[in-house]
Amino acid sequence: LDVVAGPFAATLSSVAGPVAVLRVDADTYEGTRDALEGLYDAVPPGGVVIVDDYHLGGCRRAVREFRTRRNATRAPLLPAPIDYVLGCPRLTDERRRRLADDVLLGGARVRQEPMRVAQNVYWRKPGA
Repeated sequence: LDVVAGPFAATLSSVAGPVAVLRVDADTYEGTRDALEGLYDAVPPGGVVIVDDYHLGGCRRAVREFRTRRNATRAPLLPAPIDYVLGCPRLTDERRRRLADDVLLGGARVRQEPMRVAQNVYWRKPGA
């Protein structure tokens, strides 16, 4: 696992070799676009692209435009499984436990409005 931290424009060129799993957490149109444009070619066919914060308009727009431009729309865009969302390092242990209880067991302690758009999405890069 090779984690590269820093602004996208300053760090994308330091990534070398194949990227089996590309996880983009940029929150903005520009950041999401730059990360996909800069790293997608390193993902081999069958590799996985995960994009956080797809529910944010700019991020969603960047993903849609990119997938259309790169002919990736033949690969289904899927919501990330709940265990991926619950693995978010920003959640406190207590919040994660309460959210898992609500989502997975139908508890009533944590109630959030249902999202009309998936918060996080993924797709497998299609073959050539």
